[in-house]
Amino acid sequence: MTEKTADIRLIAATNQPLDQLVLKGRFRQDLYYRLNVGTINIPPLRERREDIPLLALHLGLVCASELRKPFDGIEDSALKVLSSYDFNGNVRELRNIVESAIMHCRHQGKLNTEDFAFRLRSMPSAAADLPETGDKNDWPLDTLRLDEVERRLYMEALIRTKCNVSAAAKEVGLTRSKFRRRLADLGIQTHRSAQA
Repeated sequence: MTEKTADIRLIAATNQPLDQLVLKGRFRQDLYYRLNVGTINIPPLRERREDIPLLALHLGLVCASELRKPFDGIEDSALKVLSSYDFNGNVRELRNIVESAIMHCRHQGKLNTEDFAFRLRSMPSAAADLPETGDKNDWPLDTLRLDEVERRLYMEALIRTKCNVSAAAKEVGLTRSKFRRRLADLGIQTHRSAQA
């Protein structure tokens, strides 16, 4: 066996205050001093909201490339909604929301507030900035397809019930399981149903 020398630098990340954990005996002191050569403190997204639009656009480009889907950007109104959201999951949560919007987007052009509505509707910090649904009389019936009408009906039921799948299913006259199957078929994912 031959010995080889390696010159490496280890970068570690944590969301816990390691110095406090060392004092409480919950993190090894010797390991802490080996790791703690240089510290970069990155505040959570809710404390640097001005970064959210650029991060969202960057993540949109990355996710669209990975998904092989078109991405023309994000409308200013949608960026405003994203910037008002607290993102307790920080950049990972932002990425998931942007990726979900790109994955389920069915229109051409920039992502708009409706593309993010289902992931953010039940969150008080963002819900106030989401638009109310349009009047059904403005539907272009001469060009709409049945699946688009069904999609809009389900989306509006979810918005009215704050993404409560059981209540929305009752509103549209379906069982919960059939409603969830139809949501999946139409590419609609709610924040709550994604966790169920």
